[in-house]
Amino acid sequence: MAAFSACQTDTLNEGYSNLTRIFTTTSAAALGLIAFAGTASAATIDLYTTDSGPVSAYAGASASIEDAAPSALGGFREIMVEGDGISPDATTGAANQGQLTFSNDAGVQGQMSVVYNGLGDSGLGGVDLTDGGVSDAFAFDIVAADVNVGYTISVTDILGISSTSSIGYTGSFVTNKTALVSFSEFTGVDLTSVDSVILSLVDIQTDFAADTTLDNFRTLDTTPAVPLPASALMLAGGLGFLGLRRKRG
Repeated sequence: MAAFSACQTDTLNEGYSNLTRIFTTTSAAALGLIAFAGTASAATIDLYTTDSGPVSAYAGASASIEDAAPSALGGFREIMVEGDGISPDATTGAANQGQLTFSNDAGVQGQMSVVYNGLGDSGLGGVDLTDGGVSDAFAFDIVAADVNVGYTISVTDILGISSTSSIGYTGSFVTNKTALVSFSEFTGVDLTSVDSVILSLVDIQTDFAADTTLDNFRTLDTTPAVPLPASALMLAGGLGFLGLRRKRG
């Protein structure tokens, strides 16, 4: 069973679309421009469609729960929570109805980690998070966060090399934001052969009693789709029309 390390706690507190060939060969070549301007792809880490918890911890203690989660990377999800060591009240984590929730009672500054490393820490066995070089970032959707919350993603490869990156969103009542963490932030670790991924949340600064809801933890390609100029679209349509006229003639 995974446990919070002092290093992890310090890190948390520091921080954040085939086109069919038609008409003539020439018109098909022009239409190929449309295929080039495809949409970005994404790979799921967790949709949170399988419920877990809730699990709560008090006064510096920690608690965890692990469940089979078909929508999650590795097929299992472990939620770990830890109280702040001062308040006797609770820090609670859960996956419920397609969302991940992190909540703290009044005066509590706790933390939560969601671990993806297979059943009983057996590991992911070398998962390629880049999807063959297509994906270049982690992303998750912040449905709502009522105070300043720090987010950390930690990755360990099959050789045991780990790397961590943190981001934060400041201000009260952050809603409907997508957080992105570039793969370039994870130095030294082999993202094509990953053994574990951990998403962690902590109430940062002095904003106690954070309540946060996340959704759709994933990897994706952040490269913008190539925009097509109007002239290219007109060329594709015009060549297609000429192809039809030749065929009729």
